[in-house]
Amino acid sequence: MGKLPFENVYIHGVRLERSDMAGALEFVCGRLREEGAGLPLAVFTPNAEIIYRCSSERRLCELINSSDISLPDGVGVVWAARLLGSPLPERIPGIELGEAVLGRCAVEGIGVFLLGGRPKVAETAARRLAMRFPGLKVLGTHHGYFDMSGPDNQEIVRQIAELKPGVVVVCLGFPRQEEWIISNRAALPGVRVMMALGGSLDVWSGRVRRAPGLFRSAGLEWLWRVTTRPTRLFRTAFLLAFACRTLREKKRIQSAREHPFL
Repeated sequence: MGKLPFENVYIHGVRLERSDMAGALEFVCGRLREEGAGLPLAVFTPNAEIIYRCSSERRLCELINSSDISLPDGVGVVWAARLLGSPLPERIPGIELGEAVLGRCAVEGIGVFLLGGRPKVAETAARRLAMRFPGLKVLGTHHGYFDMSGPDNQEIVRQIAELKPGVVVVCLGFPRQEEWIISNRAALPGVRVMMALGGSLDVWSGRVRRAPGLFRSAGLEWLWRVTTRPTRLFRTAFLLAFACRTLREKKRIQSAREHPFL
């Protein structure tokens, strides 16, 4: 694929690209226009919870770092990067990057495949996206309730290979979606971009409402999720643990600078 046009930043061992939304979008869409570019581009968008889990489990860290481009989804990641002395230009929410890519696909006539969600969610998302982006060609969909090591997975891969979409959006949740992309992309040479986008299909289908713009601009999307979906409350513990780990790392770095020979 060649060298990425971005500098790398590492947060608790997880690689991120120092890019803004515009730069990331142009890079991904540039890949869509390349013929015979080899393996599909693997696009991951880790948030603070994912990075914390990766920092506690080497296998997950290696999984995220196996992406072609890794972008900071969440204000917590940007905060940590700044605190640790490796600032990032801005957060790049996966759902917004995904929407921008789908918009380009609609304009350029590039087909997409949607994978993930509960039964019927991907189909509903496809209909709503087609209305939102006139000209968007959703070539196929499949729900996320299948065994990744079984015959159902083989049939999904066969179907995608036959349809030859330019983009495959994978919404299976972390780390399943990233594992699926890395495990199956070699069998999909006709695909140019594969994006791991978490709960995006639920939002696009209307099943889940995204936080209003005021919450998003204030970096409080996580608070909206907790107040509207109390079952997610336990996940805020990951955010607190991420913040504590980041503060400890900041203290360690400061100590090393102040006492380099200790």
